[in-house]
Amino acid sequence: MTYQPGNILLDKYRIQELVGRGAFAEVYKVTHLSLNVTRAIKVLHRETPGVGSTEFKDYHERFELEARLGAKLNTPTPHPNLLQVFDFMQAGDLLVLEMEYASGGSLYNRIQKAKAEDKPLQVEETLQMAIDVAEGLSAVHAVDAVHRDLKPTNILFDAQDCAKLADLGLAQVPGGPSMRTQLGSMAPRHPGTPGYMSPEQEDTSKYLKPASDIYALGLVLFEILTGRNYSNLKTGTRAKSLRPNIPTWLDDLIAGLLEKDPENRPWDCRELAVLLRQGKERQVRRLSSKSWESQLQQIQKLWPKVALGLLVLLLLVLLASSVIAFFVFRYWNDQQIVQIESTESRIMNSSEIQISETKFPSVTSSQFTITFTPSIPTQSLEQAETQKSKPTGTVIPSVPSQTLVKTNTPTFRLTATMDSPKPPASASVGDTWLSPIDGMTMVYVPEGEFFMGARSSDSQSDEDEKPQHTVYLDAFWIDQTNVTNNMYAKFLNENGNQLEGGTYWYDSEGAFAEILQKNGVWKPTNDYKDISVYHVTWYGVQAYCKWAGRRLPTEAEWEKSARGTNYIYIDSWSNVHVSPYGALDMIFGEWVADWYNDSYYSFSPRENPTGPESGEFKVVRGGTVDYSVVYITSRYPNRPNQSRSNFGFRCARSP
Repeated sequence: MTYQPGNILLDKYRIQELVGRGAFAEVYKVTHLSLNVTRAIKVLHRETPGVGSTEFKDYHERFELEARLGAKLNTPTPHPNLLQVFDFMQAGDLLVLEMEYASGGSLYNRIQKAKAEDKPLQVEETLQMAIDVAEGLSAVHAVDAVHRDLKPTNILFDAQDCAKLADLGLAQVPGGPSMRTQLGSMAPRHPGTPGYMSPEQEDTSKYLKPASDIYALGLVLFEILTGRNYSNLKTGTRAKSLRPNIPTWLDDLIAGLLEKDPENRPWDCRELAVLLRQGKERQVRRLSSKSWESQLQQIQKLWPKVALGLLVLLLLVLLASSVIAFFVFRYWNDQQIVQIESTESRIMNSSEIQISETKFPSVTSSQFTITFTPSIPTQSLEQAETQKSKPTGTVIPSVPSQTLVKTNTPTFRLTATMDSPKPPASASVGDTWLSPIDGMTMVYVPEGEFFMGARSSDSQSDEDEKPQHTVYLDAFWIDQTNVTNNMYAKFLNENGNQLEGGTYWYDSEGAFAEILQKNGVWKPTNDYKDISVYHVTWYGVQAYCKWAGRRLPTEAEWEKSARGTNYIYIDSWSNVHVSPYGALDMIFGEWVADWYNDSYYSFSPRENPTGPESGEFKVVRGGTVDYSVVYITSRYPNRPNQSRSNFGFRCARSP
């Protein structure tokens, strides 16, 4: 039975239009009469041709699973990349699932339109969609579920063009209806859609891992970028062979997603989302560079006319400046003559020269000792010593006498004191030290030279990573791991979540915040207390390191800690990475102390570089994954008052 616009269903919904039809169910855009909001409903009638008792029972279970799992994933706050499910009801032989209405349509429609117009979707648009879907899948995987039916018709878009994952009715959940662990070899094959299933989903009946959904996402990305279904092509076909303008790093990543062995794919979609986001930022930077080159070419064409106009303007400015300078000098010279004559007159009429002496104390704090010696004109002091007359003026009797010296400028002496114990001044590679404030283990990096940056021949590297140059660094200590959510929660409880640069240090309002405040106490969620803290601005990172008695590492210190004296280090990027000095996981984004300048390497000092003196962006360091090779020369600019869901940090300290 198909409903018509204006029909009232269950005294609750007014039909607006039919938006989709499957093998048995239909999806309508409706108005919720009580709430006066637009919603979507999925409807299944018992009397639909082909629907018997078995099919009706199966759909009842699917609708109920989608409602329960959707409610769990969107509580306490809706996930931005999951389609919300509001209600599930059965009225006799009618099943109804009430959902969020996605006004942007489906990915399937966009792919079909691109094929019809022979205009494939742009790489940047595809990357953002892939990030959204990966974030949605990561939420599904976080509750130990596997979607099992990822395909273009189940990826929808809202009015802001944000991709949302839909249709959880076929999801594999722990203790679900199939009870596969108990059925063993008797368990039925996994459900799904042919052409969008992983090899293990097609060939086995065992419980699936999150990597199965990652393979399906690889199939979707391949189809978006090439217009072809990978399942119909020879195994190992590269997307770049069908569309040459696909970036090499993205082609390699898609090939990795489509690995037949699940162990060779990224473990879950949280890891994949980080890789996609880093790739997108690099892609945007490349496009910005190309746009600037195009603008520069246009400027070069107009340059002769512009240069002539500027030359004429410069001559006019110089002429005007000369005239003004002439009259200003005349006026200043006249005033000097008048002032000199007046001074001579006062000196001739004066019977004595008086010295006024003020004594200044030393100021001492817990951090610094400051001694100030005032300036006294040399000539006046000599006169006072010769005449040995008693100085006149104001004297502070309670302050100890200061020795007056002949000087023309104030003199300061600063003595710094440290509040926390220092790490050993002498150490060797492999030594560790426990920071007393937060209990962080630090590893030792000895003094010496290393090669910093990428070689000119490295095609995978950006221009801001070049040229490769030799840098000497003094010895230092650096955190073995990133600062954890548990450590940062302790910092917030002692210092509060302060506002700096227009934003709070920690973004606790974000959809993926892992440190929450309850009853005035900051606590990390149980599952994430011992992993890297994210969502922290550069200001919040700097404040933490200062509180912990340490500092942010410089960009050069970070890179040496990660690479040692080697150009790259190679590993399976799904495993823990250990640097030559014992630092762990220096792959993903990490804040460092330096301001960002894309050409800094061409003029940076050879010894202990600390970056430009100022700038608009701070540097974020991290690795670029070219499937099995990890390049640790990548640099990213980011505003210091903006936090990210994949930027962590570690601190450093000098001996």
